[in-house]
Amino acid sequence: MPSEAGERLATLEQMAREGADARHDMQDTQDAHTLQLAAIREDVHEIKETLAGFQGFWKGAMFMLTLLGAGIGALIATVWHKITGP
Repeated sequence: MPSEAGERLATLEQMAREGADARHDMQDTQDAHTLQLAAIREDVHEIKETLAGFQGFWKGAMFMLTLLGAGIGALIATVWHKITGP
């Protein structure tokens, strides 16, 4: 009887060690996933900043093209006026 109790105790201790190892593995996996998620969030933030900068550049470029178009239009009107007279 005592050897049977000892075997059961050893089995229970082994199961407890395996459970603790599994918990540690799960915690390590969760920590790794948390770090990956933080890295992804940082990358998304950088992409948003880049896109916002590009959007600002695009708006500025369109404004400059509008001014260029207005300048060309004024030049054409001036030349037309000089050719056709008053």
